[in-house]
Amino acid sequence: MTDTETPSPPYPQLTRRVTTAIASHSSGDARIALSLLELVLHSVPTTSESVLLESLRRSVSTSYDRTGDAHYDLISVLHKSVRGSQPGAALYWLARMLEAGEDPVYIARRMTVCASEDIGMADRAVLPMASVFPSFPYYVAPALTS
Repeated sequence: MTDTETPSPPYPQLTRRVTTAIASHSSGDARIALSLLELVLHSVPTTSESVLLESLRRSVSTSYDRTGDAHYDLISVLHKSVRGSQPGAALYWLARMLEAGEDPVYIARRMTVCASEDIGMADRAVLPMASVFPSFPYYVAPALTS
């Protein structure tokens, strides 16, 4: 190679559109993003961009399985966000779960657990506030559906 030649990228299949698709499909989950990146990097370098984009779409389940791993992964990351004093992240994961159809009562119960195990150790006034969660299905949930 001469000084004037531009070296070819080590992964020509990793285009801007493919990178954008990885970010979009991962929805903020680094584990999914890494899996999608691995899928692209292990593909043949001459694979067309459209084939890669379709492979990325097929490899990511867009449905939320309330009984599967995604269910437990999301409630876990919500709990960790609250525990780590990251309100923006906690709201993001909460919104993502509610948007996907997670049972709000389940989330409320888990937040009660979070209040008693983690937050309650630092501020004992939090647990009595969490006691309003049992009223959630009667007062808050109907407003979410209207």
